Amino acid sequence: MRYLVAASLILQTFVLSASTPIEQSDGTLAARQENVTTPRTEGMDPELTRLIKTFSEDVGENGQAAWQKLQSYPRKDLIDSLLGMRENLPKDSPMQLSVAFVLCNLNYEYQTNVQSIVSALTNVSAQPELLCRYRRGDAWSVDTSRRQSLLRVLFGAVPWSDAALSEELSDTFSEELRSDPKEFLIKLRDEPKQTRSRVYILIDSGSLTAVDIKNIRSQLASVPRIDPISQVARELLASPVFKK
Repeated sequence: MRYLVAASLILQTFVLSASTPIEQSDGTLAARQENVTTPRTEGMDPELTRLIKTFSEDVGENGQAAWQKLQSYPRKDLIDSLLGMRENLPKDSPMQLSVAFVLCNLNYEYQTNVQSIVSALTNVSAQPELLCRYRRGDAWSVDTSRRQSLLRVLFGAVPWSDAALSEELSDTFSEELRSDPKEFLIKLRDEPKQTRSRVYILIDSGSLTAVDIKNIRSQLASVPRIDPISQVARELLASPVFKK
C-alpha cells in the first residue's frame, strides 16, 4: 500500500493550482498569514494529523479545504510541527510520506522531501497513492524540470498500477503529452517497449479532446525520421487514441 501512496502524491503535483506560498529570499512568507491558533509541536496534534492525512489522500474538495487550513497556520510554526511529527513517527509509517508531501508543497527542503517520496516508488516495500497526489502540488508546477525528471518515475509505476492509479496516470500522461509532445516522447523513448505500449493505452483513456488529438497528430507526423524520437512518435501515431 505504501508504494501506491507514493505514486499518488507525485501525480498530484501536476494539477494543483498555483496557491502554494513561496518563501522569499529574506525568509519571510510571501502569502498572508491569518491569526489562527499555532499547531502544537508537542506530541501528535490530532487536528494537524487529520489535515495532513486529508490533504495527502483526498484529491477533491476535502483535500483542498485541508490545504487551505494548513496554509492558514503561521509558516514557521507549521514547519516546526511537521518536522517534530516526522521525528516521532516510525520510519516506515505512511504518514512520513504525507508529511514530506506537505513540506514539498510548502517548498521547504524540496529536494530532500521529494526524494523521500520518489524513493518509496523504487522500494518494493513501499505504497502508491502519494505519488499520484504529489502532482497537485505547486512545488512541482513552478519548475518544469521537476515535472520532466519525475515523469520517468511515473513511467516506472505503469507496469504495476492498479485501476485507481491507472486512471490518475491516464490523465497525467495526457496532460503532459498535450503540454509538450516532444519532451514527453524524449522521456518515454528509453522505457521498455512493454511500458511504452501500456502508456499509449493509458493515454487513450485519458483527457485528450478531439482538438488535442488533431494538434498532437500534426506534431508527431512532422517528426523527421532521423530524429531520436521518431520511433516512439510512429508508435504513438499507430496507437488507438490516434486511430479515432
